[in-house]
Amino acid sequence: MLQIGKMQEVANEMAKYKIDLMALQEIRWANEGKIEKPQYTLFYSGSAPGRRTGLYGTGFMINKKIKSTVMAFEPVNDRISMIRLKGKFCNITIVTAYAPIEDADAEDKDIFYESLSNVCEKVDRYDTLILMGDFNAKVGREQHVVNIAGKYSLHEVCNNNGQRICQFADEISMKIKSTAFERKNIYKGTWKVPGSGIVNQIEHVLVTTRRASSIIDVRSCRGANCDSDHYLVRVTVRQRISNITKQRGKKKIKWNTEKLLQPTVKENYQEKIQHHLFHNVNSQNETIENMTENIEKAIISAATEIVGKAPTQRNSEWFDNECKDAIEIKNEARKKMSKQRRM
Repeated sequence: MLQIGKMQEVANEMAKYKIDLMALQEIRWANEGKIEKPQYTLFYSGSAPGRRTGLYGTGFMINKKIKSTVMAFEPVNDRISMIRLKGKFCNITIVTAYAPIEDADAEDKDIFYESLSNVCEKVDRYDTLILMGDFNAKVGREQHVVNIAGKYSLHEVCNNNGQRICQFADEISMKIKSTAFERKNIYKGTWKVPGSGIVNQIEHVLVTTRRASSIIDVRSCRGANCDSDHYLVRVTVRQRISNITKQRGKKKIKWNTEKLLQPTVKENYQEKIQHHLFHNVNSQNETIENMTENIEKAIISAATEIVGKAPTQRNSEWFDNECKDAIEIKNEARKKMSKQRRM
């Protein structure tokens, strides 16, 4: 997401595929925070101050439909972040992770899985815990991992990262659901090796064993395009999100206070306040509460008559139709290139 406009492009793909929540890896931003837009909200966890930027980074993009269900977001580090949603029957905790690559040092892998284990231990025992992300792991179809990962993986044998994720899932009583559904291989691959036609399945989805049936489908979507060599992995979860009704409070009025810079308007405003205060006084035996209420009414009445409400202004979005057309042209070119490679 270091490229200009990439965040909006990702949001467009999320809307196109009707995704409520998207777990992101390799955001490559620094620090941590939240960005709110009319149609979506982005939570992110990047590199700490002083560390090298442009690497790693995780986060979540959620659409406006489930925004009110977000209970908490925890940016753990530049490889792990966690979000908790209010569920109808039980809450949902989702962890997004970006594991070290296969050739990384064993120490770095140990540190990553230790951090991930600590995060999982803090999750409420009654929550549905879902882990998803780029684990850089090839999970095999060996007999000793079938009970954990199923028998429909794209790969026959686990690599080192694959063995680690299987061992981790077994230790904390989780199932790997990304390799548990029988489908064509083109819907299993998640990462295309740059400069080749080789596709590996290295992104995975894990869920607590007692809630394993809540994930009813996992598949790769090759059509989604954000200039990444990774494919979008779509997860279908059978779990009801709580319908949280917003408490409608009294809407605050934003007054056009700039008009008070004009001497005549300011003078008229002061006279109106005095006029309303004089007519609202009923007797000398008024209580403090009545006097406070009368002053408030006088100020609001004067402001309504003289100052008026400030004009509403919406933030202008630079991502316009011209940008959308350019993305469409890019996607068409990508489709043509894919067809030529198949031939």
